[in-house]
Amino acid sequence: MGTAPALDRALIEAEATAARTIVLDIEAVSFIDSTGLRALLAAQVRSGRNGNRLRITPGGSQARRLFALVGVERRLPFVDP
Repeated sequence: MGTAPALDRALIEAEATAARTIVLDIEAVSFIDSTGLRALLAAQVRSGRNGNRLRITPGGSQARRLFALVGVERRLPFVDP
């Protein structure tokens, strides 16, 4: 919850660049809550309007459980770490 605003700002900064792909590596993230998930989903929506450049590593077991629980594992653009 505390780091979601920083994540959102960093993603918006990355989206403002000419990078062809933006990879968000969350493999070292030990916990993600609904606020973090909301930031990822918002970034995915923005990415859809901006060339679908976002890619996300699936993260650790807690993150993967959350993604499966809320049914976004097929909606977010996951890539192998």
